[in-house]
Amino acid sequence: RPSAPGRGRRLPTEAEWEHAARGNKTGRIFPWGDRGDAEHLAKRANIFEGHFPDAPANPPPDGYLYTAPVASYKANAYGLHDMVGNVWEWTSTDFTDRGPHAPPAHAVRATEGR
Repeated sequence: RPSAPGRGRRLPTEAEWEHAARGNKTGRIFPWGDRGDAEHLAKRANIFEGHFPDAPANPPPDGYLYTAPVASYKANAYGLHDMVGNVWEWTSTDFTDRGPHAPPAHAVRATEGR
């Protein structure tokens, strides 16, 4: 559930998660910067390397065959560790590259031939 009524807790929205993961840095392609190559990323996050979903690289470039221990990577400007990789994030809204106020991604449907 996206919220826990009466407990004062909830999942972040996609926009809130993205802001936290980026550590208040804007204008970058990824939360860790602009480079997306595996060698650069292996020093910044634990992502799945291999043929998804069942064939991880052996040995993996980041040194972890599956999940990495908490705080294995440098914290961002907010002091948050491991905001990228290790597991998929859970948010209360859908991801969209159209901005935080766009309709949910599942509401947009492509029509064949367009």
